[in-house]
Amino acid sequence: MGSFISVIITTHNNVDTTIEECIESLWNGIINEIEVIAVDVNSTDGIKAVLSEMQLRMTR
Repeated sequence: MGSFISVIITTHNNVDTTIEECIESLWNGIINEIEVIAVDVNSTDGIKAVLSEMQLRMTR
């Protein structure tokens, strides 16, 4: 059995920052079993749509 990690990322109105880059870096890393949990409260910048799209694209 390989390694498994969970990563929690907090976000609030930062869709224009490095959230996608951060998640893609984790996804493309050397650990195959990874869980990314994004926690957001009341963002108004569309981050939920970006995260939803990434979830569909990156499901293994």
